[in-house]
Amino acid sequence: MADHFCKEVSYEINSRTYYGIGFQNDAGGWEIRNKNCKQSSAPKDVTRLGSGNTAAHVFEGFMDFLSYRALHPYEDPRSVDYVVLNGAGLFDRTQPFLEQHARVHLWLDRDVTGLAYTQYALSLGGRFVDESGFYEKFKDLNDWLQHKGEVKKPVLRLGGGLRSAG
Repeated sequence: MADHFCKEVSYEINSRTYYGIGFQNDAGGWEIRNKNCKQSSAPKDVTRLGSGNTAAHVFEGFMDFLSYRALHPYEDPRSVDYVVLNGAGLFDRTQPFLEQHARVHLWLDRDVTGLAYTQYALSLGGRFVDESGFYEKFKDLNDWLQHKGEVKKPVLRLGGGLRSAG
């Protein structure tokens, strides 16, 4: 699935070549991830994937977007519009695009910044819906998906009683 939205990119820092997964933004810049780093190339911008639908889903980063797509493999990606902010601070850039939608589903991070932007969006009107309750005990949708199915197992403690492990 990632092949549809991402490309392998190579980049150079201090005469050394590196590789990563690249997700292109609307201005031609890239969000780049590999096991060692998380970075962007200029220009920094949002990524809008739209077909003129009435509903849109908004993600803070492309890994959350890919996680959503992995959870909905049979959903036609053209049946709904998507916005990947590539950083919460770019939320305001999406407003003209989001105003074209009757329903906007927010899948933002559950950290201070993500929750603040969620509250801000909810204050803009009833068309915004906070979906982060789905992964409320995790940082974001991708974090939830990585830990899906993990259950804290009870551990027998000498001296009586049970305690939860990990």
